[in-house]
Amino acid sequence: MSYCLEEVFEMACQIERNGADFYRLAAERVTLKSAKELFQQLAKWELRHEKKFKQMREEIPEDRRMEYVDPDPHR
Repeated sequence: MSYCLEEVFEMACQIERNGADFYRLAAERVTLKSAKELFQQLAKWELRHEKKFKQMREEIPEDRRMEYVDPDPHR
């Protein structure tokens, strides 16, 4: 299966958002202060990763974002 670059970056961003949501929820559910702080920090990192993927996408010329890539070219 192949995906266009736009899809790849959108999937990457969604994975990071899901991770941030998971860590925020975990932070809300734990009572140990150090664990809460760790989960909050991890959520922040996930959002930074999402921002980085968005920046990477913007660096690709718009006319190339719909090009398809094969994630496993050695098949």
